[in-house]
Amino acid sequence: MKRFAIFLIILITLLSIVACKEKEKEELLIFVGAGMKKPMDELKGIYEEKNNVKINIVYGGSGSLLSQIETTRRGDLFMPGSMYHYKIAEEKGLVDKGVEFLYHIPVIVVKKGNPKNIKGLLDLTREGLKIALGDESSLAIGPVTRKILEKACIYEDVKRNVVVREGAVSKLVLDVNSNFVDASIVWRSSAVQFGIDLEIIPIEEKFNEIKTIPIGIVKFTKNEKLSRDYLSFVISEHGKEIFKKYGFVVKDEEN
Repeated sequence: MKRFAIFLIILITLLSIVACKEKEKEELLIFVGAGMKKPMDELKGIYEEKNNVKINIVYGGSGSLLSQIETTRRGDLFMPGSMYHYKIAEEKGLVDKGVEFLYHIPVIVVKKGNPKNIKGLLDLTREGLKIALGDESSLAIGPVTRKILEKACIYEDVKRNVVVREGAVSKLVLDVNSNFVDASIVWRSSAVQFGIDLEIIPIEEKFNEIKTIPIGIVKFTKNEKLSRDYLSFVISEHGKEIFKKYGFVVKDEEN
């Protein structure tokens, strides 16, 4: 009888361990540019509801995310704000070849009503204006903005009006929303997502630097199968519709 009781206890313990393991959720760690937060949060919720998994997303400036991947040697997917930081990650052997499926379109944002009557890039050089721009080392829009202004031959003139460099695109939008600055250059999608009381001023086509947004698998992934499945979900037609809702332009629908 005593032996049977011991056997029963061992059996129950083993069954409990197996049950716990079955209930354990697979997890992914994804590094995503801050400008994609709203659509990626929505996609995360849908995927988690349909699958017994947990998606952990770290949002931030693309350069900062790249540094985290390189330092920690962890992660499953990388989705920066442009190919610039993804190519660096590729060159360093941190990621596989990425899939480019969205466009990031730079625009000028001003307060609703456009009180400073800003109509284009040249107006950003006017004396007395206060401008917020993205940090050139940590934020994807930073070096893109510099290229735009250099193409227009006004980088140094605009630089004199810059009062702050931000490390997150949402902060650039907030700076305009709060009247801290008169204008900023951000992604169109960021203006749609975070702009409360803003107007969007298009940038002249001959000067603009439209970028593609990639997503790809980090080479340190511990679950390549799940990573590929989630990547496929993000770039699916359903995923693209969600991105379009937040102001993004899908790469194969630009025309």
